[in-house]
Amino acid sequence: MTGNQRVGNLWRLTGLLPILFFALKVWQYAPAGQAAQLLWFCNISNLVLGLAIFALSGDAIFVTTALLLIGLPIWLFDVAVQGGFHAFSILTHVVSPALGLYLCRRLGVGRHTPIFTIGYYIILQIAA
Repeated sequence: MTGNQRVGNLWRLTGLLPILFFALKVWQYAPAGQAAQLLWFCNISNLVLGLAIFALSGDAIFVTTALLLIGLPIWLFDVAVQGGFHAFSILTHVVSPALGLYLCRRLGVGRHTPIFTIGYYIILQIAA
């Protein structure tokens, strides 16, 4: 049985959640003239996570979830030091990684996926 069969096609619909969370961040930042905030790797990873869930790609889900988890302590530090807490950020930094971890467990990941994670991180750093 493949990972896709174990999860089921209904799980593809959960890909709408990270995309919705990204849309909420667009709604938060764009009117305030802060669209550049959308380039944070947590926001981009949320969007890519939604697409990876639609594809039921365990590797891509792992890569984006790993970056969201790496960003969690950074986000917590930023909230503690700078303030500026926004409820939408919980969706990005807590709910999306939890969903990604669950689907990674169900779908499985390839043994070279951590290397892809480093490559994805470097690409995001160059793009930002």
